[in-house]
Amino acid sequence: MFADCWSGSSLGLKLKGLGAQADDVDIFLRAVKRRVSVPAHDNVIGEADTAAQVRVLLAGTTCSYKRKEDGTRSILSFQHPGDFCDLHRYIVPDVNSVIGVQALTDCTVAVIGYRDLDKLLSRPMLASALWRASMLEALIYRERLSSMGGGTALERVAQLLCEQLARREAVGIHSHRSMSLTRQAFPSCTSIGQFRPYGA
Repeated sequence: MFADCWSGSSLGLKLKGLGAQADDVDIFLRAVKRRVSVPAHDNVIGEADTAAQVRVLLAGTTCSYKRKEDGTRSILSFQHPGDFCDLHRYIVPDVNSVIGVQALTDCTVAVIGYRDLDKLLSRPMLASALWRASMLEALIYRERLSSMGGGTALERVAQLLCEQLARREAVGIHSHRSMSLTRQAFPSCTSIGQFRPYGA
């Protein structure tokens, strides 16, 4: 079963690290009704996606982005196994609907419907874990915004890499081989330039 296969995975470790109990993790994993494989460079979530479901990354690396008027994109964050791709849309519907999520590598994504997530929030420890996940995401955004323009380009790239490696190690991933951060991604994340979307 899905829950048996993934209870010790990065997603299971992430939820436990956020304060969820073992039985909470099992129930959360059992709520996953569907897994989707997404090829590298395809969208996990389109910019105009309005589906009433939350996507959780099980394998691979993704990035959330916002498209600019000139066709370029700003990368807002990276997601690693165990991370929610769009929890913010569940918490604050209709906000940031222009934000998309793209697969940087071949990815596997778990899908949970809003109605199932509503039921999961009746469990206090699991609800607190999901709240912490959303707060951590907001803190990462704030930290990146506050450091934009500060330090040299090399220092900003080094900080970005260290952040990603630390986040991966926190969920049991000690290899950087599956982390695909292209040279096009660094300028967009560190304010040292811009990049064109794939296929542009």
